[in-house]
Amino acid sequence: MSRSSRTGLCRIVGVVALAVASLGAAAHARSQKGSAGPVPENLQYLYYGKSYGASVTVGSTVLVSETALAAIGCGAGNSTNTEAGISHAPLVSTGTIDTVATGTTGPVRSTHAESTVQNVSLLEGLVTAATVHAESQVSWDGFSFSGSGDGSSLADLRVAGLPVLIQIKPNTTLALAGIGTLILNEQIVDIQAGRARVTTNMIHLVVELPNPLADVGTEIVVASSHSALRQGSGLLKGYAFAARTVTPPLDSGQFGLKILPCDGTGSQWLSAAAPSIDVPGVLTSGTASSGVWGDVGQNRGYARTRNTLQGVNLLGGLLQADVITADVNVTIDGPGVETFGDNGSGFVGLSLAGHPAIQDDVPDNTAIFLDGLGVLFLNRTVPGDRSISKRMVELFVTLDNVLGLPVGSWVVVGKADVGVLSEEEAAGGMPFMQ
Repeated sequence: MSRSSRTGLCRIVGVVALAVASLGAAAHARSQKGSAGPVPENLQYLYYGKSYGASVTVGSTVLVSETALAAIGCGAGNSTNTEAGISHAPLVSTGTIDTVATGTTGPVRSTHAESTVQNVSLLEGLVTAATVHAESQVSWDGFSFSGSGDGSSLADLRVAGLPVLIQIKPNTTLALAGIGTLILNEQIVDIQAGRARVTTNMIHLVVELPNPLADVGTEIVVASSHSALRQGSGLLKGYAFAARTVTPPLDSGQFGLKILPCDGTGSQWLSAAAPSIDVPGVLTSGTASSGVWGDVGQNRGYARTRNTLQGVNLLGGLLQADVITADVNVTIDGPGVETFGDNGSGFVGLSLAGHPAIQDDVPDNTAIFLDGLGVLFLNRTVPGDRSISKRMVELFVTLDNVLGLPVGSWVVVGKADVGVLSEEEAAGGMPFMQ
């Protein structure tokens, strides 16, 4: 769970007020650092920043999704997240995780991302650290791009209980007997004439030998940050995620988030998965998958964002569903000529305690006032300025309740947004993901 920022809480309060006021609304190569030479000044710039605490994968299977994810896409802005810790024995456990991703405009444009993870233990204490901190930053000063992973650090790193006393330079590699390879301060830096990209993974453990703790092919990453900045014009905006719960002062962040690149995806699906969701007392689910797709040309294009979530259980059975899908699209036929749709959205096996009439075919923008709790929206469609947002389940807690949820709590399940960048967003002046 995450401790939300002051600005995030203010936004939630505003959203609650807006929801109650709009019940009737409807709508359809690796190195430490590098640089490259001068570039034209009159081009647009696209920002991307991302940081997270830990992840575990085996091939394409996600065992632990990117925890405490903070991300910005296309426009400059700020995203933060905090999680109390994770425990996924015997693979990984941590204490507090803090993440941030920031993009700034001005004479010097930059993207910066950080991840700090406390009290790390991997493979039942084989690898431990008191604090793991990853940083990445890229910038354009009007003449050249540059970037580095400077500022990254490890405190009290131990392997098999013994302190690691060597200097941890970028891309330090250690062999783990009977396990595989441990990469420390992994830095991937790509600086070219029109872009800069830097990724820092402070701990990257790769299992290459059979052992009783983890399958061969398992990869564990702790404290990851990625920063990118490049020239280019962006036309699209959008993202999809499975769920987010805000119970002040805690904020789960966005589970299974996938962001649509401004210039599209080259007509291919890009996806992200979450193995399950468990927010005690609030929300549980099975697997979740988010995908984005986009193709753009001169003032024309098509984009689609989608999330599918299995086995949803909200507030101890108040709302249940076998499958929830949020699916939106936009077709761009010329300047200002845009068509939006949400035809792929829907429920399978939907039920709401005390409301037998609520079934899979629930109408758009159904609003239900729940006694002693608040307002529940189902199949909600929210039009924006050249955009569409789909929130399949959205709960605003407006009343004191027996569940112990603070007034002002907000839960959204199954969310997909897509649209066309405004001039201000395309110029890199503001974030658009909420």
